[in-house]
Amino acid sequence: MALAVVVAGGFLAFLVAALSRPGLPYRTDLIEHWSPDKPTHLGLGLRSGSAALERSPLVGRGWLHAIDISELIPTPGADLRSVDFLFDVRRGDSPLGERPGKARFLRAELRDTGRHRTLVAGDDLVVRTEELVEFRVPGSSGPLATAGTPSRWRLEVQTLDDVSLSLRCLVGPPTTDAASTNGGTMAIAVPVAKSPAIRWAYPHGRVTTWSAAPGMSRAALVASLWDRGSAAWTFGWIGIAALAIGLGIACVPVGEMERAGRMAGWSMGLLFGGFGLVYLTVTPPFMGIDEVPHVFSYHGWRADETAVKAAWDLGYRTHFARLLSRPHQKFTPGDVGMPHWWCIDSPETMDTRPSARSAFAARVWSATRWWIQGRPAAVQIWRLRWISLLEASIGIGIAGWILAGGMPGESRAPSLGWWLLLVPSLPYFGMNVSNYPLLIGLWAVVASCIARIVNHGTVTATVTGTLGLAYGLALHTSVNALPMAALVGMVMAGWFLGRETSAPPPAPGDGMGAGGSRAMGWIWFGGGWVASRLVTTPDFDARMAALFAAGIPGIGRLGMWGVWLAVLGIVGIVAGIEAALAMRRAVRRGGTPPKRWMGLKVASMAVVLCLAANVWVEPPPTPSMHEAVPLWDFAPHQHELLPPAALPQMAEHNPPLRAYVMAVLRSFAGSWGPVRGDFLVSRLFWLENGYLDSLAPVWELGLLTTFFALGLALLSWRISERPNRARCLRLVAVVAGTFATLVALAVATIATVGTPTLHGRYLIGVYLAFLGVCFLGWKGLLVTFQERRPLLLALGFVLPPIVLHIGSLTVVFQRYFGG
Repeated sequence: MALAVVVAGGFLAFLVAALSRPGLPYRTDLIEHWSPDKPTHLGLGLRSGSAALERSPLVGRGWLHAIDISELIPTPGADLRSVDFLFDVRRGDSPLGERPGKARFLRAELRDTGRHRTLVAGDDLVVRTEELVEFRVPGSSGPLATAGTPSRWRLEVQTLDDVSLSLRCLVGPPTTDAASTNGGTMAIAVPVAKSPAIRWAYPHGRVTTWSAAPGMSRAALVASLWDRGSAAWTFGWIGIAALAIGLGIACVPVGEMERAGRMAGWSMGLLFGGFGLVYLTVTPPFMGIDEVPHVFSYHGWRADETAVKAAWDLGYRTHFARLLSRPHQKFTPGDVGMPHWWCIDSPETMDTRPSARSAFAARVWSATRWWIQGRPAAVQIWRLRWISLLEASIGIGIAGWILAGGMPGESRAPSLGWWLLLVPSLPYFGMNVSNYPLLIGLWAVVASCIARIVNHGTVTATVTGTLGLAYGLALHTSVNALPMAALVGMVMAGWFLGRETSAPPPAPGDGMGAGGSRAMGWIWFGGGWVASRLVTTPDFDARMAALFAAGIPGIGRLGMWGVWLAVLGIVGIVAGIEAALAMRRAVRRGGTPPKRWMGLKVASMAVVLCLAANVWVEPPPTPSMHEAVPLWDFAPHQHELLPPAALPQMAEHNPPLRAYVMAVLRSFAGSWGPVRGDFLVSRLFWLENGYLDSLAPVWELGLLTTFFALGLALLSWRISERPNRARCLRLVAVVAGTFATLVALAVATIATVGTPTLHGRYLIGVYLAFLGVCFLGWKGLLVTFQERRPLLLALGFVLPPIVLHIGSLTVVFQRYFGG
């Protein structure tokens, strides 16, 4: 209990200190109403999403880079503080040249050519690619009043290095249309280019103006986002989160083997829920992944027009459109009570058809509708997030119970579920308003069952039954679960082929022994599979049947019940084979396993060598989501989402299917170890804590991927020391199933969506299943600590997740509130 008080109290102290910091004394706003004067400034730079500065040599020292920019409408605000641009730096004289890490600006200034105002960025400034460069009003000049009419600016930068400079831009077609908003009309008079093929550019960055609003703490800003009165509301919920974490720590099984499964389940669920509650509270409304379409779809599905209008108004008040995908934009005291001029185009464009998209989530949302309807918009989103977090936390708790051996007849292993707390993005994913929190809970259960099967081939029938039920429910939660059939199928095939050669003799009255349990395990798997059909909806069945019919002509006529019963028939046949083989083995037993398997030792060493190789040889980035490239304003390392110079524009051309699949496999394999990892395939799974624009520190990725990869190497080595053909087959089945699922996911994104859309959130299931098996490599060390140093093990159980979330939440606070 003392450990729980100290650790949870320390985490609470960090949260209170971070949330007590004051908000920014200035407002941030967009500069997307600025644009280069001449289309010729764009040139080939458009292919990299940038507007190139004109470059000319200076006599004796370096190069001068310049571009003229006009405001299309006056910059809002009263007192100008700064204008910040996002630079793209390349070697040589081409805007599509090789990208260096940084460049030295000898001089950089932004001049208002009409009013003789000058903003400077300082002398001898080192600028790293894709970092904001701030052009400040000189301190001696005082704040500059923004003009009531648009200004024309000239940006000049002097460099000593031979580089090409561009402004990172949002690129779109030229237009003279007015952009209509819910609150009025904002005229954007963009000069039309001579050629309609030439696109226009709107620089990424921001303008900041001093605010006259009274100071507010981050906690007060959080409360205002949720339409609450004071910082006390925020601190109250943070205190409840810390209490849940403390109770979770108190439930960590230490020297308690009889109730280890139950205690581990409670501990995992409470810890995950506590971390998730922090993210739920401090993440602004709508800033969860795809929350806007899910919230509006939910209200539209229930035909609640009042809630639709209220949610739309909340989007204006919380500055959703300004903050979205723009990490340099902050919510400040000056924004409270000042709605932004834009939210979304129309709620009608946000329909995701909940009952067709996710049958299970639709059932849950229907059952909890009474708790949501009639409430204010902020309260509705708050409670929907609570439902999501409970779904994910229950799944994590069940997974912890299964991994700890909580099921009847299972051997105890109290710490085998600890790894589920080591993925810093899961609590953020788990509190979003969508079907994914439910899917995360189910994937955790699936992963726990797979890990138990790999660890012990003689698992009870309840484990395989739970696997069948959880995977069936996952299929009814998201079509994204379909490709996971490759992994689940290979695991079950590995379990079928990997029979334990050292199975105990049959017990009295049981002529089939362990084999009888295996046959029953298949029956339970099939029973769980069919039971999952109880949550389906007609809309979901129609959608799935259409997908099956498109992939395998003719199968759609079977209907979803036909597909489910066909799988059940296959499972029944395998169960019969298991029973027959079990009776045969009961009569004739024997066989001597080899003493050592060098192949597994080689595989173990190969994993370690690959980790070392990844430090020096980074795989090429996974091709980006085509439809998203022109829409994203900014993302960390956005250049990895944009086409290299040698390729056609990715917004217009898909890569060949085989090339895309190979790129996904290379990126997955090359993102383990002390490396940055692929942005889409790796970092958006491990580190995401914002809407594709906020990532936890990259050092967390290096530590975690190295830890799990070494676990896989240790597991392979351990099996080689005590040769076990059955366990080896099960391990091979998981590894092969992981890569088969990656292939299926890559193919599915091309076949169903038409463009590469594979990224971290779509890979949660395959990652969790793979990580659960990798963690088995550390089992021996964990058992040793459990027996000899249980308190030290408990400390190791809770401290790493706390440290990871401190790093992640520090980024979240900075992302939304600055400071």
